[in-house]
Amino acid sequence: MNEFKCENFIAPADPNETGYVQWKNFLRQWYLHGPYPMSPELRAAAEQGRWGEVLDAEAVPDEANLKPNVQPVSDPRDMIERGAWMRWETQLIRSQRRCPEKITPSAMLHEWYLLRHPDYPRADLPPGYVHLPIEAYTTDDELMPCFTELDAEQQRERGIRRQPYCPRCETNVEMESPQCPDCGQRLGGYVGYSAPGWPRKTDWRPSLPDDYSFYFLAAYLHAPPDMRRMRLLTGSEGQYKLFVNGREVGRYAGDSRWPQWDTDESPEIELDAGWNLLLVKLAHSTTRDDHRFFYSRLENRTAFFARPVTPDNRVVAVHNYADDRFAPECELRITLSDQIPIGPGPTPRLRRFPDGTLVCTNFRSTDNGNSWGPCPTLFVPALGSTFEDTQPADAATWEPQQDPATLVMGLKCWRIGDGVFQSHLCRSTDGWQTRELLDVTLHLEQGADLVDEGNVEAGPGAIRGMNIVGLPDGSLVMPMYGSLKQDVAWFDTRLNGYLKYPQEWPQQFKFRSWVMRSADGGLNWHYHGTIAALPELGDESFGEPNITLLADGSLMALLRNGGGDFASLWMSRSRDGGRTWSYPVPTNTPTGNAPQIEQMPNGVLACAFGRPDSRVAFDHSGSGLAWSHTVVASTCWGNRHVEIAVTDPDTLYCVYADDEMDVHGDRLSSKVRQMYGRHIKVERLSGDGNT
Repeated sequence: MNEFKCENFIAPADPNETGYVQWKNFLRQWYLHGPYPMSPELRAAAEQGRWGEVLDAEAVPDEANLKPNVQPVSDPRDMIERGAWMRWETQLIRSQRRCPEKITPSAMLHEWYLLRHPDYPRADLPPGYVHLPIEAYTTDDELMPCFTELDAEQQRERGIRRQPYCPRCETNVEMESPQCPDCGQRLGGYVGYSAPGWPRKTDWRPSLPDDYSFYFLAAYLHAPPDMRRMRLLTGSEGQYKLFVNGREVGRYAGDSRWPQWDTDESPEIELDAGWNLLLVKLAHSTTRDDHRFFYSRLENRTAFFARPVTPDNRVVAVHNYADDRFAPECELRITLSDQIPIGPGPTPRLRRFPDGTLVCTNFRSTDNGNSWGPCPTLFVPALGSTFEDTQPADAATWEPQQDPATLVMGLKCWRIGDGVFQSHLCRSTDGWQTRELLDVTLHLEQGADLVDEGNVEAGPGAIRGMNIVGLPDGSLVMPMYGSLKQDVAWFDTRLNGYLKYPQEWPQQFKFRSWVMRSADGGLNWHYHGTIAALPELGDESFGEPNITLLADGSLMALLRNGGGDFASLWMSRSRDGGRTWSYPVPTNTPTGNAPQIEQMPNGVLACAFGRPDSRVAFDHSGSGLAWSHTVVASTCWGNRHVEIAVTDPDTLYCVYADDEMDVHGDRLSSKVRQMYGRHIKVERLSGDGNT
């Protein structure tokens, strides 16, 4: 039945690796076949959302019993005529290399066609997501709206955090409006934004040869006699029908969605001892569906995940070859809790106060994150990232030594003099029940007046106001990133030959990251030292720094270096309190944006980061270079911003957000997120695998 000997072999999982799901728990050896175009009648049914009817119509006779017929194929369009199947090729799709468990047949063939066929649809230019003058577009181009930040009272009145408006005539519009009521400009892409005067198109969504078609996926599973009773956990971008050994065991016939792990589950299945054939019939519609809420990239079209679990939902391993043997896990035992709903809000920001209170943006927990209630938000983005419901603090009685765990700085600052800027510092000594607000001064002689990626004035850069660190001498340090006067290297990110950020913006350059220091409890901050300023490294250079004080007294910084889903985080270290930093080096985290680093009391380093997914990595060596274990907290759609806080000597709490669905499975409106949390327990193991 199986001549290749390289398939999916179900095996017991290492007991020390059963506390969280990894890519190696998924089926990864697949064959694909198709696409079979839908008939005009079936296409009409699909366009009307009658997916049960679509799935029940056979694409080929006796389709439940299809078996892979692997043949050399020089042109995938020959597969239907010859009845040929291809092996799934992960490496053909750049974005899939970080996610070997995700199978996307349509995306794979899209890449194949682009390489071989000059008549295949190409992106219409200018591309989406680049800033161009309004004159570059017509009212028929679908442009992203501009947004105005609302203050706290306006947010409560209107039920939205940001007010969208037309990038052509600046008329306020309703969220998700397809057209401006005044000038007729087509609008879309509400998950993104245009810059004032420099709008962006939505992503290219062409009609492709496989629109409204069926694909088939097949995977052989080998089950040992004592592991025949299984369930299948699956996830998909679209609709599907699932067969095991010719018998239907599951389906999804709802709307298109963001592909996540484990969104569907089959009933208990009795597998045959030895080889079993899993067959998936995937229905594919089109990315031209303007009513899809989520941002549907080509690499997610027809995405599918599947992993077997025991009837009581225990993790199992899936090996590629028979009789594989692996050394047992002897360093860390990691256990991930079920996700805990927090509530709706903007980007999740997590702070643990000295009394143990957790605050996640606009929700508060006094029981280590097991339950949450509303509270004043940590940040109000408008007006320079100020705070709500505060009392003024008295600078004259402010003590020069402050507990950094009680302090939160605004995310922005503004010029009040030559090389002098101002921001807000908020203090809470009772777990965010009351708040004191203080105007503080940042002394940054080389500070420039910059614009952010939306072409909005942003002062000298972004303050990492949740990352204030106390040093042994009682002083405070805090990272920032942006550009100083001497930084004049343009951003050189290009999309289809177009610069993402126009050089006509005279106040935006590649980032540097630096540290500010305060010796008076946060009243005054002075430039202390640059962490990294190397424009030749990365398309954005070094931004989004996060620092922590290690047990040996040194400071460690992790930094983003552009590249989105494809660039690793970088690390630098200071042994003199942040004045000088080592030359940055790339870490072995797979990718990373918005990192947050914590040293746990048990000595393990933890790093939260996003893209792809929401992840937390662990380094048991403490070096910052050996991130040997990575937990995927969530694969939901979102900006993939994840934050962590230490709650016990061996436990973290992490927060993240779903931008697509609320806790009831209903779609959210743009710019609203459903926040979740999880406990992550991290235990050190002895050499024999025991704690």
